[in-house]
Amino acid sequence: MIQIREAERSDIPAISDLYRQLVHPVAPETEFEIRADQIDAVRADPHNFLFVLETVKQVCGSAFLTLCLDPMHGNEPYALLEHFFIERSYRGRGHGATLA
Repeated sequence: MIQIREAERSDIPAISDLYRQLVHPVAPETEFEIRADQIDAVRADPHNFLFVLETVKQVCGSAFLTLCLDPMHGNEPYALLEHFFIERSYRGRGHGATLA
């Protein structure tokens, strides 16, 4: 079973591991911190969403979505998708397409 849901504070270790898999191969000295208060702030903001893809065993993906106002198209916002990661051992199974 696969579930997509908004990230919670308890997901911080899993999200940190996902980010580390992306960042450390190209910048091994880079440090980052995923803060619980920022998870809460994203959850409270109606224009920002941090989603996780979760299997029965673990969180294996994440995606950060921001809805942006567009001054040229009236009330039709556009979305920016960032921090889109699938855990290394889960790649190639269609999980990225599911999360997208």
